[in-house]
Amino acid sequence: MVTRQPPASHRLAASHDFTFVTDGPAAALDRARAAAGDRDVFIMGGGALIGSCLRDGLLEELRLHVAPETLGAGTPLFTGVGRHRLTQVAVEVSPVCTHMTYRVDRS
Repeated sequence: MVTRQPPASHRLAASHDFTFVTDGPAAALDRARAAAGDRDVFIMGGGALIGSCLRDGLLEELRLHVAPETLGAGTPLFTGVGRHRLTQVAVEVSPVCTHMTYRVDRS
């Protein structure tokens, strides 16, 4: 878990292995890849975390899940990430959410 300050205590299930990483998304991704071995690694988070990963070139794929609700105000999904070309891989629509998958093109 990427965080600025690890909590003094947490209520995460003892059956789950969590590591709090304070030195940024790249370090968290390195640790996750080392722990995962040959398995896939997923980064889940809000716009700030994912935007940082996108800006730093850490993502191969981007999955967005959009629920049809308006809040009336808020912040943009990603800020300050610059221009990135995304190639749509899949879209799945349900009554409550639209799931979109994009490949992050490196060119």
